[in-house]
Amino acid sequence: RLRHPLYSIPLLFAIFFFFHLYATPELYHFPLRRRRRRGIRARSKGLIECVADMRRARCYFPYLKNANALNGLKNGAMEALVNIQDTRVAGSLSTIMGIEGKFLLRLGDVGVPWNQIQLAMSGGNRTDAKLELSELDRWYHVAVTWDDTFAYFYVDGELLYQAGISNYSGFNLGVAYGGSESDWNRAFWIGYAYNADRFFPGYMAEVRVWNRTLTKEEINAENHFYSVPVDSEGLVGYWKLNDGAGAIVKDSSPSGNDMVGEINVRSSNGQQIGDEGMNWVEMSLP
Repeated sequence: RLRHPLYSIPLLFAIFFFFHLYATPELYHFPLRRRRRRGIRARSKGLIECVADMRRARCYFPYLKNANALNGLKNGAMEALVNIQDTRVAGSLSTIMGIEGKFLLRLGDVGVPWNQIQLAMSGGNRTDAKLELSELDRWYHVAVTWDDTFAYFYVDGELLYQAGISNYSGFNLGVAYGGSESDWNRAFWIGYAYNADRFFPGYMAEVRVWNRTLTKEEINAENHFYSVPVDSEGLVGYWKLNDGAGAIVKDSSPSGNDMVGEINVRSSNGQQIGDEGMNWVEMSLP
């Protein structure tokens, strides 16, 4: 049966009261919590967003726009961020950068643990047990600095070892690859030296060469491991390995000596060959 219209007045009043309470809670001295609108928060970017997988890969100069910038380095430094992904057998050699038989930063050797940093030079090799990179899938900052009498080895900003060297004329790193090599004609490489088995077994980023001896304070400056200004004093080679596409590895230093990348590096009929390209990996650091 039909209800009297007056019966609905309390219901209407209650609806009005609660609506008014929600809209103006401050009038009733017990504020209600309002639901906030949830926005989409953008993910903050890292200083590094892309790295190179250097397993069976290498980078070289097809030509040099400014070879002199990399030659006669009586004082200098090499740096890189490295992340070992795979173990290697005893006696293996894994290249970070440099020139075979002249000045080469690498891991391992015969009689040296496969994951121990070594500086191989024409005047002899320098290494120490303190320089072992013992963890897989961990980023290390590796730096070697030098003057005309000593080389200094840093891992993650800590000076772990120093050794005497003979560097009276300066090291020459500005050597392009002309399509073949011999013991009398070796080029500068990232991630490769001598043969296809001497690749770096993991990721690399922030490869740099300087024409001055970096100090411990400079190496440990804020964010230095992950980025430096491209116009930094003495920066003569800066391959960030963050290009993300294609085979060109840009030199961000004023020298402008871009490199070319190759993957699937292998031995074939006595030659060390590869396919043009790079294996880029999206990764945010730090």
